[in-house]
Amino acid sequence: MFYCTSTGQYIQENTAFTLNGIQYPANWLNHASPEEKASVGLEEVVTVGEKGDDRFYWTGETLNGAELTFINTPKQLQDNTEDNSTGLVTSWVNQINTTANSLLAPTDWMIIRKSERGIDVPENVANNRLAIIAECGRLLDAITNVTTVEELVDVMNSQNWPNSKV
Repeated sequence: MFYCTSTGQYIQENTAFTLNGIQYPANWLNHASPEEKASVGLEEVVTVGEKGDDRFYWTGETLNGAELTFINTPKQLQDNTEDNSTGLVTSWVNQINTTANSLLAPTDWMIIRKSERGIDVPENVANNRLAIIAECGRLLDAITNVTTVEELVDVMNSQNWPNSKV
């Protein structure tokens, strides 16, 4: 938490400061009452809005008097061929594929064993693998169909990977 003075000086808690020629110890803000803070001209800085998820937004802030305002600018959704930059859709498609592959990897050997030696894959393992593949497909379809960053956030918050402990 921090405070703004009437002269535009900003003071953080647990920091010694000088105000109007008076020195205050680092713990003064922690122990002073709201009335004491107001009496020396301190106003608590309040936040306006919320900081966006930096996986999806470029985040910043502006400080104006006793207001700290968060600025959330959506990141680029699609790839840009002009500057070869990768958009969020491509990044998240890659992430979902990586997640699915890492969930499938521990039982891949059973699929190879089935293919090479004809030994059946246990039903619970086969069902779990099918559920992982289905969730991967659902997410990939949803991701590639989003038109806004907000829709993408909703899709990514809807992930429902099956329990891979089989």
